[in-house]
Parts: sequence; C-alpha cells; structure tokens
Amino acid sequence: MFGLTRFELQMALVVLLIQFVNIVDFMMVMPLGPDFAIALNIPVGSLGVITAAYVSAAATITFATARYMDRLPRRELLVGCLIGLGMTALITPTLGQTFGLNGLLLGRSLAGLFGGPATSLALTVLADAIPAAKRGRANGIASGAFSVSAVVGVPFGLELARLGDWTLPFEALGILALVVSLFAWWGIPKHLQTRRLGQWPGTRQFLSRRKTALALAVVFVTPLSGFLFIPNMAAYFQFNLGYPRELMGLLYATGGTCALFSMQIAGLAIDRFGLLPAALILGAGAAVIATLLFGFNPLLAPILLLFSGLMIFNSARNVLANTASSLVPTPDERGAHMAFQGTVRHLGTGVGAVAGAFLLETDGDGRLLNIPTLLGLYLIILSFQPILTYVLTRTLKSEQSAPIDAA
Repeated sequence: MFGLTRFELQMALVVLLIQFVNIVDFMMVMPLGPDFAIALNIPVGSLGVITAAYVSAAATITFATARYMDRLPRRELLVGCLIGLGMTALITPTLGQTFGLNGLLLGRSLAGLFGGPATSLALTVLADAIPAAKRGRANGIASGAFSVSAVVGVPFGLELARLGDWTLPFEALGILALVVSLFAWWGIPKHLQTRRLGQWPGTRQFLSRRKTALALAVVFVTPLSGFLFIPNMAAYFQFNLGYPRELMGLLYATGGTCALFSMQIAGLAIDRFGLLPAALILGAGAAVIATLLFGFNPLLAPILLLFSGLMIFNSARNVLANTASSLVPTPDERGAHMAFQGTVRHLGTGVGAVAGAFLLETDGDGRLLNIPTLLGLYLIILSFQPILTYVLTRTLKSEQSAPIDAA
C-alpha cells in the first residue's frame, strides 16, 4: 500500500495514532473555545493565549531535552509522554472550574510539557523506520492524524460538549491517551532506540549549520501563518459569518475528510516531483482560499467548500515541511533534530496564535475585528515557505555533490 512494506505501513499507522491523540488534545481547545469562554466567563479574544500556553511549554521542554533525545530509549520516553498527556487531560477541567482562565493556562501548559516531546519522538521513530525515498508517503499517512482528528476527534468532542458540557471531551481524551500508550508500547519495536554515542557538539554549533537552520525555518513559518487564524476560526465562523454552532462538527468533519485524502496525494507528489514544485503549488492554493474565506463577508462561495480547501492546503503544507526537514539529519542525530523541529514548530504556532490574539479585537456582539490586517500578514508569511524550500533544496544538493567535486 502506497509503496510501503508491511512494517513501514505499520509504523506509519502507529505514529498516526499517537499523533491523533496529541493533535486532538491541541485542536479540541479551539472549536470548544466559545463553549468554555461562556461557561467560565473568559473573553473570546483570549483563546489565542490559551493556545500559546500549550505551545510555549512544548517549545521550552523540547529545546531543553533535545541533546538527550539520541541517548535515551525512544519507546519508553514516548509512552511516558502519552501517559502524562492523558493524566493532564483528566485534571484540566477541574483546574478550569476552580481557577478559571489561570487554571486553563496551567492545564494547557502541563499538556504542552508532555505533548511537545511526544510529537518529536513520534516523528523521530517514523524517520528511523522509513527510507528517505518513501518519507513523503509515510509523512502523508502519519500527518493524516490532523485530518482524522478533524473528522472524528474534534466533531466527537464538540458533540460530547453539546450533550454534556465542555469538560466531557477532556475526560474522554484523557482515557484515550492512556489506551494509546499501550498501543505505542506494542507497536514500536525495541530496536528503534538510541544511536548517538559521541560527544554532543553543542546546541549553538548544531543549530548554526546552514541546512539545519533552513530546515527549521521551513518548519517555523508553516504553522506561523496558519495559526494567525486557526485558534479563532470557530469564533469567526459563528459570530462574524453567522454559522450555526450545531453544524460546527459537520464543518470540521468535512474539511478533515478532504484533507485526509489530499495529504496522501501530497506525500506521493512530493516523493515523485520534488519539494519545490509542491511548495509553489500549495502556497498559491492556500493564498487564494484564505483570501476568499477571510477577505469577503458575505462569502463568495459556500463556507463548507472554502474551509475544506483551507484544510487541504494547510495540512499538505505540513506534510511538505516535515518531509523537507526529515532529509537533513543523519541517523545518529535524528532525535535531536526532531526535538529542535518540535521546538520551532511550537514556537511558530505560539507566535501565530499570540499575534492573532493581539491583532484581533471583539465588538459588543462578539464579532472579531481587524480580520483584513490578519489576512495581509498571513499572505506575507505564506510566501516564505516556497522561498526557504528552494534555498534548502539547493543547499542539500550542493552538500551531496561536494565530495564528487572535491575528487
């Protein structure tokens, strides 16, 4: 299937399951935002700050632990992170009900401390198991966790919140994370373990290498653009566009289903045609769809179509960024590289979320203001991914040809 062996497909599916739990834990807060904002009397405009609490903690812990990621057992670390993530999800509702916004910030920060390393470790395990020539396809499958979470996880969470209250999705997710930790222990072979035995070169030296800096820059700008809008999209759809709350689950399910299939196509296309053509096409498509979705009110096309299109292009851009970055590290430094990748991804997510929260304002009816300003910033940042991808591919080619030229 997809040109992968049975073992390679198994590893991609295990990583998909791990990422599903992690992404649902992260994504669920955003569409649920209006619900717990009302329940806890939290301003809608502060939802981006709650998102930033998660990603700030995740970025800090992955940066601090990166140098150890190739020395410690990957499977045990990953399972421990999943258990911690599950326990945190179970206690977050109590923190929110007891301490309000501060309690939610604490709960989401704790989730980031476990979720950040879990993401990096899962991608490291995938890169360990899959040859470079098949990595686009494998990343396409594993990145399907984003779509599955939108198709199944987020709508299910929204439905639980509608039937009960906003605390129920967190409790269900906590139980699921504990169950997935058992699958991770079973599905990840023990031989995919630590590799690096030499001296750590130093964080500054590691990050100052041209190819590493470029790869991490590609990873940074990809979520930076998307998360200008993502934490506030549910509020924008409800309060600015008048989209019904009871249909929000359908919106995310439809968009996620479209993205799920498109990411497999994106992975195959990246492996076959290369990174740069894919980056140009995906960047142009995302720019057009975002302009139609956020640049016009009333919309010129159905919201279901436009939101699905945005999900397709944004998720495919994540596949491209992960694939490009995975080509940079050698096997004995892969854990460290992926940890730093997780750091900059969370930083990009956090900066985007905070920038969105800073620029947006709310009127008396709950409508979000300054959307055109945010759209302009999105389009500018969007252009950096294809530019950086071009420079990265040139750098990798020059390094590969260096020994031949020298000879």
